[in-house]
Amino acid sequence: MIAKNLIAKNIKAVNINADIKDILEEMERHHIYHLPLVEKNKVIGIISEEKIKDLNLHREDLPKYIEEVRPVNEKEYFFQIWSQMISNQLSCIPVIDDNENYIGSITQEELVNYYTSSFNYTEPGSIIILSTKKQKYSLAKIAQIVEEEHCVILSSFLTEKFNEEDVLITIKVNCMDIESILNSFYRFEIDVEVVFTDKEYSDIMKERYHGLMNYLNV
Repeated sequence: MIAKNLIAKNIKAVNINADIKDILEEMERHHIYHLPLVEKNKVIGIISEEKIKDLNLHREDLPKYIEEVRPVNEKEYFFQIWSQMISNQLSCIPVIDDNENYIGSITQEELVNYYTSSFNYTEPGSIIILSTKKQKYSLAKIAQIVEEEHCVILSSFLTEKFNEEDVLITIKVNCMDIESILNSFYRFEIDVEVVFTDKEYSDIMKERYHGLMNYLNV
């Protein structure tokens, strides 16, 4: 899933002349605590509820509280967006096109909704999170290992680890007995980070989802 397909509906970017009260009302309406500032269709920064909610600010004070933000390109993938939102503790991030024009915003809620629906929970199976060096990563090889044990990968996604040298590969396979698959991964120097049954993984994702929604007061 790319950024332009995750843009939230009806979130209005604000401009430098916006009224503080209107900004806070827009944040409350969408259960977010950040809003992008846009001038002439270009993103100039982001405003945080934390910085302005308890201050008796006038419109002319707004520029003092603009924070830098790197917008995501409309073609960036889910985990690139997720990584930036988490590392910068953002509830909303602006999206731009190839000409750097603002085209909308993505919220944490949109990302979490997509994340929790990214796996096919109707199919029984197991979730395996793998770790390997970037230069050694091959989804084709991983699929071959799984298929040699008479299983099939139902879905997968990739994300970088914080050291930027390794990648995490999350796969769902249609088998419950996966000991032979795990042993094969170890033989090929693909580390197994975590293993979940369907129910365990689903429960964890639901817990994370509800925790985030409570945090956002949804």
